[in-house]
Amino acid sequence: MDTENIFAEFEQYLRRRFPERRTAVDYLSDLRQFRSVCQKPWREISMHDMDAFVEQQRASGLKSATVRRRVAAVKTFFDFLAEESGDLSWPNPVRFKRHAGKVERRLPRDLRDEDIARVWHEIGCVR
Repeated sequence: MDTENIFAEFEQYLRRRFPERRTAVDYLSDLRQFRSVCQKPWREISMHDMDAFVEQQRASGLKSATVRRRVAAVKTFFDFLAEESGDLSWPNPVRFKRHAGKVERRLPRDLRDEDIARVWHEIGCVR
């Protein structure tokens, strides 16, 4: 089965799982990005190919949250392939702890004076 047919089936699967979300659109975009970097047959993709993909994504300056989502997309796709093939021993090249990395934490920002004034105004209003 060719890649586009597999992607179409995967999209249907995602739309059933997440009907109200953009997950299908985002994951398919992430998979196409992965496929542009790694064009091996699906069964031959290894953990080391995932290493190379993750390094390439990080080197291109993507935020860690984006890289994590792309790793999650590939992992979910390989889980899907295993289920669809009926071969649950199909190896998944993604090792989430190894490939996902940590998400940087953002520092909280101060509220603007106008926002603080609005909060105080609401607190003072009688309901």
